[in-house]
Amino acid sequence: MSAAPPSAPAAPCKWPAGPARITSLLRGRPLRVCASPQPGPKSIPPSSSQTYLCEDGFIAWIDFTAVAQPSLRVVNFGSLLETPVAPTEVVTLFGVALGPDTPATLQLDSSNRITTVLSVTRVVFDGVAAPLIRVDSGQITAIVPNSVAGKTHSLVAVEHNAQTTASTMVVIGVASFALLTFDPAGTGPCAAINLDGTLNSASTPAPAGSIVSLFLIGSGASSQTDGAVATEASSLSPAPIVVVGTQLAKVLYAGPSPGSTAALTQINIRLPSSASGQLLVFVLANGFSSQFGATLSVK
Repeated sequence: MSAAPPSAPAAPCKWPAGPARITSLLRGRPLRVCASPQPGPKSIPPSSSQTYLCEDGFIAWIDFTAVAQPSLRVVNFGSLLETPVAPTEVVTLFGVALGPDTPATLQLDSSNRITTVLSVTRVVFDGVAAPLIRVDSGQITAIVPNSVAGKTHSLVAVEHNAQTTASTMVVIGVASFALLTFDPAGTGPCAAINLDGTLNSASTPAPAGSIVSLFLIGSGASSQTDGAVATEASSLSPAPIVVVGTQLAKVLYAGPSPGSTAALTQINIRLPSSASGQLLVFVLANGFSSQFGATLSVK
């Protein structure tokens, strides 16, 4: 049974004994299924399925209005899009009264790892604490722990002063690429570095054929410990493809950026020799692509 939202709760329907599979096609919120005499109410995450298995026949009805909108939004830090959440992805959580009124920013522990507690605030994915980059009352930036790898969904909860302030269910993916840009929405000039050390921009474009460094988040599961700071270079596998304008750039390096969080991927490319202008740039690998709208300036 596939469910699409009507204007009111669906009428009861009777199933015979045996399994009854119910699929939610709703985007952004779960639906609630109630069955009598068994097995009782059950909430099904968006775009997922669950199976009821009963020895006797039962009557069930689906309520599309009883489940409130999530009090917590989880988006990709680089694009602000609500894409499937990936291991090691940097995410931004939006809500109300999530954490402290005074912002707190990243701290390192004695093992040189990003801490999972800031101003008595935590973010947990199925109970596993996430490294925290910044927290305040309405917004938190965190790194998704590797423990979500292989899952289809994860329950994300924010805790402040040992009390849960908000929670939501998110869909888990393998990767969720986003190029870092100066615009928090992930469009416009990339936060890229030219070979001479200047930031790439319309006023400081990179020469065609020169080397530019891009920065990507959401590349997926890592062998690094959660919250680790990268200490040495290593290659991302498989190597990504980078498109600048309509041409392929040569990828010289793709991997951790030493001295930065291991969740950040640095990609050094050689620009095509005939490239010119303000050009769209994309990173592709394993069927995933970075967001639309990020640009590089080339002269």
